[in-house]
Amino acid sequence: MDTKNSELLLELLHLYAVLQRALDAAGVGHVIMHGSAMGAWRFHGVTPWDDDIDLGVDAADWAQVKQTLSCIEGFSLITTSNTKWYFYKNNGTFIEGDESTKRWPFIDMFLYSKDNSYVFGLNYIHMRKFTFKTEDMFPLQLVPFDGLMVPVPRHLRKVLEHHFIDPTVCVSQHLNHKHSSPLVQVKVPCDKLSDMYTMYFADI
Repeated sequence: MDTKNSELLLELLHLYAVLQRALDAAGVGHVIMHGSAMGAWRFHGVTPWDDDIDLGVDAADWAQVKQTLSCIEGFSLITTSNTKWYFYKNNGTFIEGDESTKRWPFIDMFLYSKDNSYVFGLNYIHMRKFTFKTEDMFPLQLVPFDGLMVPVPRHLRKVLEHHFIDPTVCVSQHLNHKHSSPLVQVKVPCDKLSDMYTMYFADI
């Protein structure tokens, strides 16, 4: 799904801007991660074929995050026992076949914990791929993201290489979030797409 110059892109950025302002006002940090961090590195924005925004919050702040994001008029927050949270507009699209009540598009949130040596995701799906040295994650840096400035890991490429192996290979989505349906993934060297999309591959 091509998000560039589309209503979906505007919806995603508006969702994120609302969340970002709320968390900033509450003094709570967050970090752009997963596919969205890849988008920040490659495209300075949302990956053209992505349809959500991924971010992490420190589990130590979970109560404040929940309180802050649960009282914004016109928006809702779903929290789950497996530490996957979703922030979305109440008038979003109903997702057929999804057991939860979340609507699309949404911000895909997850909780992480950290100590002096490592940062690790608490969701069982993320435990293997989301384990990084604390010095590679913090302090966070701000990078361009479709007209916004967003926080990403300190050593972004190193984190992406751990998560995706080779960030110079473009991989299509594994899931259509709008319909909650699996997709067949396609892998292509990113330089093969340079005529279609502007890419930066920032050395950060």
